[in-house]
Amino acid sequence: MPLSVLKLGGSLFSLPDIVSRVRNLIRDHSIPQPVIVPGGGESADLVRVWSRRFLLGGEASHWLAVDAMSLNARLLRASDAGVQLVTTRQEVRQAAGNGRLAVFDPAAGLRLQETLAVEERDVRLQPVLPRSWDVTSDSIAAWLAVGWNADQLWLLKSVAANGSDLTDLAARGAVDPYFATSAASLKNVFWVDLRSNTSPVPVRVSGDSE
Repeated sequence: MPLSVLKLGGSLFSLPDIVSRVRNLIRDHSIPQPVIVPGGGESADLVRVWSRRFLLGGEASHWLAVDAMSLNARLLRASDAGVQLVTTRQEVRQAAGNGRLAVFDPAAGLRLQETLAVEERDVRLQPVLPRSWDVTSDSIAAWLAVGWNADQLWLLKSVAANGSDLTDLAARGAVDPYFATSAASLKNVFWVDLRSNTSPVPVRVSGDSE
């Protein structure tokens, strides 16, 4: 069964009905076997402050930001009994089979997947992601979508796309600078302004035909 990765923007965690909105989107568009990758939101913003204040390096800042994403993943699980945290593709399938919403646990899952990329030489998960602020949850979700051979990547945001080219979106700061590289091989990328509940907008990956 096809797999779908849904990146859930961190700014959307200000919505008390965030899980219901995601479930409605999945239902309305028949998104197959979804797995949610949560953004870091306010917690990741705090890491940015710490990074400047304490002069943290890229490696330390990267993993603290990933921990911030996991905090939001655990918030989703705590707020909804139907959420299951996952770290592998097999666990995503198990969650779907049990009627649960799979949410990727970045702190545990990203370390596991990067280890597999090196030890098992899984070319789909290589190279591992750079350790810098050019890489946020956008690129992590795209990297995971490529590594897990996902059929679709959905970017759930608080703003409209106002364009469908990844280069333009990156230039406006709507996605992180590394995203176009991370998502380069993906064919089905969709953008949704989940705060306004707008319809999905297909995103053209640079290099695709018009």
